[in-house]
Amino acid sequence: MKRNLLKITALAFAVSVVVSGCGSGSNSTLGEAPVILSKLNADRKRLVEETRNSRDYDGIRSKMQEFKDYEKECFERAAEEGPKAVGNDVDFSGDPYEAFKVKEAKVDEYVKLFNAGYYNIRVKVEAKKDFVVRQNKSECAAGEEALTDAPLHYVALTSDGTPIIFGHLNPFRTNDSGKLEADYQPGQTVKAGELCSEKGGIITFDIYNNDFSKFAELKFLSQEEYDNMRNEFYSGK
Repeated sequence: MKRNLLKITALAFAVSVVVSGCGSGSNSTLGEAPVILSKLNADRKRLVEETRNSRDYDGIRSKMQEFKDYEKECFERAAEEGPKAVGNDVDFSGDPYEAFKVKEAKVDEYVKLFNAGYYNIRVKVEAKKDFVVRQNKSECAAGEEALTDAPLHYVALTSDGTPIIFGHLNPFRTNDSGKLEADYQPGQTVKAGELCSEKGGIITFDIYNNDFSKFAELKFLSQEEYDNMRNEFYSGK
């Protein structure tokens, strides 16, 4: 029993170190929230490994309660720190599109959920040439673009080039759910140099289910580049 108490005390000490030390490893773009949640998930995995083969059920229950308290504190800290990153510029690279050019990316908001939250990144995209917009891709003639399509392919990368998430961006959609909200109507022309939307399209960074603690940049890719990188990444897992 004494040994179990020592283990519990050690876990509590480790918890206090993690929580107090979150600020020292903050991400320059996204702040401390992704680092807090990354450490939380790593500690959860360690706890699972520690208790996997244990038959000390009282000790396990005690550790789990300690961890629940720690988890709650981490969620509260993330909720406090998340909004501090709003307004930060997001680095990006890549210019592979004939009709579109990414002009700006910023952290737009931190959305708090029951178990942490996520960032919405606003990406402003400029037309490289004049083109007419239609509602759906099936209605588009050659050189036209669809308001409901998401033709910009991206990957979020760490500083060493490791992919975090892959996705597609609709440069016209200004909302992230429900009915399409866009600045243009079907049949209108977007002129070269104009923004596809004044507010910008939305990319979501789920920092609880994905480790964004070392996020460095968004990279925009052609369809071929996107498919190759994504296939290579997931085939190696």
